[in-house]
Parts: sequence; C-alpha cells; structure tokens
Amino acid sequence: MELGSAIAKMGDGPGLILVHGGMQSSQNLTKLVRALCHRFTVYLPDRRGRGLSGSTGPKRAVEDCCEDMRALVEKMGATNIFGLSSGALVSLWSALKMPGIRKVALYEPPLSVNHSVSMAWVSRCEREVAQGKLGSAVTLNEGSASFARFTSATAIFADAVFRIGIKERA
Repeated sequence: MELGSAIAKMGDGPGLILVHGGMQSSQNLTKLVRALCHRFTVYLPDRRGRGLSGSTGPKRAVEDCCEDMRALVEKMGATNIFGLSSGALVSLWSALKMPGIRKVALYEPPLSVNHSVSMAWVSRCEREVAQGKLGSAVTLNEGSASFARFTSATAIFADAVFRIGIKERA
C-alpha cells in the first residue's frame, strides 16, 4: 500500500484505523469517522484495489492486507483498529500478528462459529472461480425455482461486470 494518497485522517486523540469491507471503499465509513473524530485520530485507508488505493497487485491474500495494516500502524502509531465485514477479518488477523494493536472492534465478520452458517457453497464457489465464472461465484442459490432464475440472471450480469473490471485493471 502506498501510504498517503489512499488514506484519510481526521480528528485528534489516540490513533484508530477503520478497515472497510470487501465490496466497499473508505467512503462507506465516513459517517463513523465523523462520529469518532472528536475522541480519536481516525485513519481511513482504502484497501488494495478499492477506492483510491490503486491496483491490488499480483497478490490479494488477507496476509497482504495485513502487511498494509502493519505499514499503516508503524507509520501512524495507531494502536486501535475497527473492521467491518471482511475488513473485520483483516483487523483480527492484524491484531493477532501485531502486538502493537491494543484494542480491536469487529462488526459483522464473515465467520461461521460452531457451524452457525452453512459453508456448503464454498466448493461450488471455488469451482466456478477456477472455471472463470466469476458472476456465478458471487451469487447464491437457495434452491427455489424463482430464486434460481433470479440468481441465474444476476450471475450473467455480474460475470459481464467482473470481466469489464478485470480488463480495466489489466
């Protein structure tokens, strides 16, 4: 992550990094920044491949996002981190790897605790990604005929959008 251009800073107080979810950018958390900036110096980065951060580069693993967080923590000296959705996973993983992070708040981390969420979709998703069917990979099929038709149409549209996005980034 190139620190600077893809990071907003607001407020005064202990450093707090807000980490947005996967299909978002830092703009999704601006109301939260306004609510917290009176008590914290809030850092609001755009994660790799989102918002103003530029390309994801050759890697897209959680570990790479955590390295970005490490660079941000080291440069800004923030010891608090908040993560939303997949940003919660990045925040949690970062906190586990960096003893300098003292407090962590997570909102809607995509985790299944004691099989509370079915993971049956994972093998289908992995298979469709391997086949290049990106639109199908992100749609869910609950089994009903009407929902199946909806997800089929959504998959076709999503696949086209992903292909355009991939060509734009290349």
